[in-house]
Amino acid sequence: MVSLRWASVVLVILVMSSMVSAVPSVVINEIMYNPADNHSDYSGEWLELYNPNDFPVNLSGWSIEYDGHVEFTCPGSAVIPEGGYIVVSRNTTWFQETYGKGTLGDDLFGNLSSYRFSNTGTHWIALLESNGETVDNVTYSDGCPENYSLEKKDPTGSSNATGDNWACSQVDGGTPLEKNSVYVPFFGSIIAGLSVFALVFLLFHRR
Repeated sequence: MVSLRWASVVLVILVMSSMVSAVPSVVINEIMYNPADNHSDYSGEWLELYNPNDFPVNLSGWSIEYDGHVEFTCPGSAVIPEGGYIVVSRNTTWFQETYGKGTLGDDLFGNLSSYRFSNTGTHWIALLESNGETVDNVTYSDGCPENYSLEKKDPTGSSNATGDNWACSQVDGGTPLEKNSVYVPFFGSIIAGLSVFALVFLLFHRR
């Protein structure tokens, strides 16, 4: 019986470890879907991608979809460095003038198509490789104050498995091209660790 329990514990740990380590090569990290300065062309909208790896990732041919519509296709020059960020903006000129940051063709790309980010209801954003395979995706609903972005707490955690890994930015205007204001290191690992502990406890205390 003891050997069976220990085998179960090992299996649980292996499964949870694989879940934590299965981090997308690039993640959707921040979404500005309800900016204050949102003109008729929705120029204030943008989203941020983050590379959690220790190597650069070439995004050539990758695309961003919003509710099934292709919003943007990355050019051949789109390479996101290790631990780096890229912003894809509705209007790159507006972004640079507003935030005073972003180098076009380096860490800033655009423009997103005219299919705006909705501020009501539930919507889906996906990052796809050039072959159509989904790299990362997130379903969001409006809940942040105007001009406060939706930020990911732990870039190494899942985008969609739990809404607890997302929160409204603590900074007016969001934190494009820098660490999120709600960043919590190893959030995904903590959740997985607690899950393993709970399962082990149940296994050893079953009657």
